[in-house]
Amino acid sequence: MIRQKKDGFSSLLFLLAVIWLTAYSVFMPGRTMETVRRALSVFVHSVLPSLALFSVCSKLLVKTGFADRISALPLKTFLKTAGLSPCGFSAFLIGSFAGFPTGAAMLAEFCERGEISKREAASILPFCNQAGASFLIGTVGATLFSDAQKGVIFFLAQSAAAWTGLCLTAFFRRSVLESENTIAFSRISVPRAVSASVKESVSAMLSVCGLVVFFSFVNTVLFDTCALLGLPVGKGVRALLGGLMELSFGFLELSSSAFSMEALLVLGGVLLGFGGVSVFMQVLERTEAAFYSPVLYFAGKLLTGMFCPLFSFLFFVLSEQKNGEKLIFVLFLTILCSVYLLNLLKIKFFSKKCGKMKRNAV
Repeated sequence: MIRQKKDGFSSLLFLLAVIWLTAYSVFMPGRTMETVRRALSVFVHSVLPSLALFSVCSKLLVKTGFADRISALPLKTFLKTAGLSPCGFSAFLIGSFAGFPTGAAMLAEFCERGEISKREAASILPFCNQAGASFLIGTVGATLFSDAQKGVIFFLAQSAAAWTGLCLTAFFRRSVLESENTIAFSRISVPRAVSASVKESVSAMLSVCGLVVFFSFVNTVLFDTCALLGLPVGKGVRALLGGLMELSFGFLELSSSAFSMEALLVLGGVLLGFGGVSVFMQVLERTEAAFYSPVLYFAGKLLTGMFCPLFSFLFFVLSEQKNGEKLIFVLFLTILCSVYLLNLLKIKFFSKKCGKMKRNAV
C-alpha cells in the first residue's frame, strides 16, 4: 500500500511537470523556439562534430573484433588488477575519448553479443561513459573558455577520476571475472559492419539531439518559473543546476559567469564527473534492456563527481607554474600509476591473508 501511494504521488508530480512544460510551450512560443534554436545550434556545432565519427568508429571496432585483439596482448595481470575483461578494457579505452554515450553503447553491444558479463558491464559503466576529448578541448576549452589548455585540464581530470573509480571498484568484479565465462561470437563481414555501424550511429545521434533539446527546454522553463515566482537564481546556481540537467548548458553558463578560474574549474569538474540527467537518459536508453543498474551507475558517477573537481583544481594549480604542462603530465601519470599500484598491493595483501586463513582453518 505504501509503495502504491509513493508511485502514485511520483506519477502525479511527473504529470503536473509535463502539463506545465506543455502550457509553457503553448503560451510562450517565442521563448520556446528561441530555446530550441539555441539547443540545436549547440548540438550541431559542438556535440555532433565531437561525437558522430567516434560513434561510428567505436561500433566498427566492436563488430570487427577489437576486444579479441586486446585479449591477445600480454595484459593478463594488468586487466586482472583493474577487474576488467578485454571487452571491458576496450570499452573504457574508447569511452574515455569518444564521448557520451559511446562507452555505454559499446558495453550494451558486448552484452548482447555475449562477450562480457552483465555484472561487469554494470559495474564499469559509470567509468566508461565520459565526455569526448574533442568536445572538452575544442568546444569547452578553445571556444567557451578561449583557452584550449583548460579543456585539456578537464579531459585529464576526467580521465584520472574515471581510472581512480575503476580501480577502487575492481574488487567487485574480480570474482565475477573468475566465475563467469562469456561466449565469443563470430565477427560479421566488413561491408555489413560499416553499413550497420553508420545506421545505428545516425539513430543514436538523433536520440542525443532530442535529449539535448528537451533538457535545454526544461532548464529554460525551470529558470523562467523561478523568475516568475520572484526567486533569485545566481549565475553559479544557474550553471550548476542547468549543468546537472544538461552538461553543455552548464558549461555555456559557466563560460559567461564572473567566477575565478579556480572556481570555474571546480564547478566544471563537478558537472563533468556527474554527467547530468540528459546523459543518464542516453545511457538508460542504450543499456536498460541489456544490463543497466541505476544504483551502480549513480554511485559510480558520485565517485567520479568527487574526484574530478579535485583533479581539475590540482592540474590548474600546476598549470600556473613554470613548465606547467610537464608538471601536469607528470602528476597525471603519477595518479594513474599510484592508483594501479595501490590496487595491486591490495590484491597481494588480501590473497596472502586469505591463504593464511585457509591454512589455519585446515
